[in-house]
Amino acid sequence: MQQTLDIAATGRPGRDVNLVTVSQAAELLGVNKSTVSRQVGRLYPNRGTEKRPLIDINEARTARSANLNPAMRRVDAIETSPRSVAVTFEEDPPRVAPTATAAPAGSLDCVPVATLAQWQTEKVKEQALLARAQREEKAGLLVERQLVDETAFEFGRMLADYLGHLASDLSVTLASMLEPREIALYLDQRFRQMQERLAAELERRLGASPEASAAEEELPSAAE
Repeated sequence: MQQTLDIAATGRPGRDVNLVTVSQAAELLGVNKSTVSRQVGRLYPNRGTEKRPLIDINEARTARSANLNPAMRRVDAIETSPRSVAVTFEEDPPRVAPTATAAPAGSLDCVPVATLAQWQTEKVKEQALLARAQREEKAGLLVERQLVDETAFEFGRMLADYLGHLASDLSVTLASMLEPREIALYLDQRFRQMQERLAAELERRLGASPEASAAEEELPSAAE
């Protein structure tokens, strides 16, 4: 009785109903025939001969399920219908997110979305800074860079000269003082005067016109 069923199912007496040819296995597994041929003897044993290999379909399904990357599994790869679409997980191209449609060179349409959004953001910031600079220029709040550089150089020179004479200027007065509190108050007063004079000189230089800057006077010495 079993032999009769085997003959009816496979056309050959005594062959296991689970044994199929490479072509049949490819249809049942939903893969290419070449893929099955490569996997015979590697993922599942050859139950036939070298010239006519036979595959146990249950062994093939188990082996493929164990070795298949879960992220690449396909529903049609486990269908048992002979009409399953033939696909192979080894040969399927990687799925890539769609990119922007190509456009003529020089067109903004060919710029990636992320880059275009970044460019638009930078453009808005640039326009906002330009508008702010124009408003501050009209209000007289901006100073020319060259004037700032020249003033910084002169300011540093005057500060060094002032501090260079400070010790000799203070020594005479401090020599006559005995109380630490009196000395501290005197030094605090002199340093505060120095800060005020330097701040006033800096403001005068930055706020003066080029003609006025050319005729400016030197900062009073520390002895005054």
